[in-house]
Amino acid sequence: MAHYGIGDMELRFAKLLWEHEPITTRELVKLCEQELSWKKSTVFTVLRRLCGFGMFQNEDCIVTARMSEEEYMSNLSEDIIENAFRGSLPLLVTSFTRKKTLSAKEKEELLTLIEQMPEEQEEPENGKKSGRTGRDK
Repeated sequence: MAHYGIGDMELRFAKLLWEHEPITTRELVKLCEQELSWKKSTVFTVLRRLCGFGMFQNEDCIVTARMSEEEYMSNLSEDIIENAFRGSLPLLVTSFTRKKTLSAKEKEELLTLIEQMPEEQEEPENGKKSGRTGRDK
């Protein structure tokens, strides 16, 4: 998975794109001048960077998303868990709750999410994998 190490301003820029796409590059330059006080060269530099990450595309001066904001956040979350917490979601939760307590509502929401998660399929006892693939789910 690619690492989406974008900064705060790049994320603000991405959110503008998600909110306004599809958008022409001319409209984008005007929008960024108003919202971010950026010059044209900055807009194109950051756009090129985010296109390089596969987040957006600029074809024929029309910018569109290649990944939704939800997909970006999901990928970023997975990346953080893999790199900072050795792939352990429980380690992330433990680390988070050391400094912040959860409200009863937050605990209930987490429990509901966990209960709704599909179970990981175990390998049959005979050691043979079932004929199912990820596409069958």
